[in-house]
Amino acid sequence: MLKDDKVGIIWGRYDPMDEYGRFDGKKFIFDDKQYDVEAKASSDAGANIAHHLAYAVWGARPEGSASQFQPFILNPKTKRWTLRKRNDYFLPILRKIASRNRTSNKTTMLSVFDGCELRGIASRFSPWVVNDEGVGSFYEPAADEFTAPLLRDCILELRGYDLIIDFNEPENQAFPDFFRRVVMPVVEETKWPLKRLTYGATTKPKIKPSIQDKVRAIVLKEWGRAADRTIIRPDHGFPHKESLTVLEAYNTDMYSVDGTYLPPSPGASACDIQLGKGARPSPAAVRRVSLSILKAHPITAGGRSPLVYIEYLPAGFSTGNLVCWMAGIKAISSAYFATFGIWPKNYKL
Repeated sequence: MLKDDKVGIIWGRYDPMDEYGRFDGKKFIFDDKQYDVEAKASSDAGANIAHHLAYAVWGARPEGSASQFQPFILNPKTKRWTLRKRNDYFLPILRKIASRNRTSNKTTMLSVFDGCELRGIASRFSPWVVNDEGVGSFYEPAADEFTAPLLRDCILELRGYDLIIDFNEPENQAFPDFFRRVVMPVVEETKWPLKRLTYGATTKPKIKPSIQDKVRAIVLKEWGRAADRTIIRPDHGFPHKESLTVLEAYNTDMYSVDGTYLPPSPGASACDIQLGKGARPSPAAVRRVSLSILKAHPITAGGRSPLVYIEYLPAGFSTGNLVCWMAGIKAISSAYFATFGIWPKNYKL
């Protein structure tokens, strides 16, 4: 799906189970027909990638922790997750989602681990914080016997559906060692292509050296410079006005509006708003930044990824709707057309 594209245009529906999954008291059911409506809309707007977390710790919880879509079984006695036992519906649902993405001509970018779930209120619903095994986070060596199999199984289960393996906001200083201990051996074991692997998005660019720089040092030492140049280099959560500067300064390949919340202004969305926090950039602002990135990024230069990735995702608990959000994807597609003289191959509107 990305074979002939110059740009990865990403629709960031991080937790489709929030919208299209339900818990019947015993298991989760995914409504693939309803999901198809969104999948088609994002493709028609030009997206060629759907970005999802493997699971998420937000959204409605009508039955408490049991209502949280998770890879692991919740122990009814301790009210903690048991990392040694998996829910039998977890991987089949991920496979169904990836299958629907493939049907709508999109690659699935799967964030298998998410640093956000380890802090604040969200940590109450993280299996890496609340578990019977006494593990405190997925970064810990004590978690390796559970994290490595989960990563391996996601790769093996979904590799036939055009997959990118990602790590969302691993902004902990322990991530580089986690990458070395867990990610690299699994990648080698499964022979996973490095062009479909990311360094993981980081939201702490002012840390010197950055967390990604530390991961890169490990990759350079263990796998060499060709590998470092092949792995996708994302950024995530940078201030919108700094996006181009960050892409250039940090030698990255992906820009996301995640983490961007603007006060009411001409540059802010009038519909994609998180109450009390702010709005995503307006379609016009997304187009301007996308144009800047596409014109400046050396897409065909040696030593860089052959693609640049631009992501639009809704604000958390957004006031918007599908029409509102697709305007952001269309803005990226419009910048693509202005840069290359052709519309993205999925664009149909």
